[in-house]
Amino acid sequence: MSEQVDRQNILELLPFWVNGTLSPEEREMVEAALEQDPTLRQEAEMLALIRATVKEQPEMQSPGELGLARLRRVIEDNPQTVLDGRSRARRYILSFSSGLAAALALLAVLGNFRASEDVYELASSSDDAANIVVMFRPDVTQASMSALLQMHDLVIVDGPSAIGLFRLSPLDPDLDLEQLAGTLRSETEVFESVDLP
Repeated sequence: MSEQVDRQNILELLPFWVNGTLSPEEREMVEAALEQDPTLRQEAEMLALIRATVKEQPEMQSPGELGLARLRRVIEDNPQTVLDGRSRARRYILSFSSGLAAALALLAVLGNFRASEDVYELASSSDDAANIVVMFRPDVTQASMSALLQMHDLVIVDGPSAIGLFRLSPLDPDLDLEQLAGTLRSETEVFESVDLP
């Protein structure tokens, strides 16, 4: 139990480590954990990649009415969680979720992309008939998402929508989508829902 709590603490500190805003003691603790845990290193690399991608982009416009509607829905559904900012963990979850949503929206705006090893590359598929619509669990890590997409040779071609949906497309156009959707439905630790359009 203690090891799980310590790992969760490190995960919560990773965004601050990537931004260089930790105290010296916290920084040493995170760096020691990164040396021992390759999954944590992969998560830190993903956060650094997202941070670098966002910093390289010109000033972005508002996410629009759909993004605003989604934010309002989250605030209305969980007003106490949004208003109670005393806990660092709660502030982290809210800021990380918002930052992640903004980073994913930025990547979607820049063009379709697909996971290839540890880097995103442009994808060209936009055919609705060859897509699977999914919603990732809110607690899933970027490393888990990326590993699963690579394992099944899938690319993200659209998303997140205002309600958090992504469209995934297989790299192999001849793949049986019904069978693939069934396989993805069994990945309950990663997906909340998996549907064919």
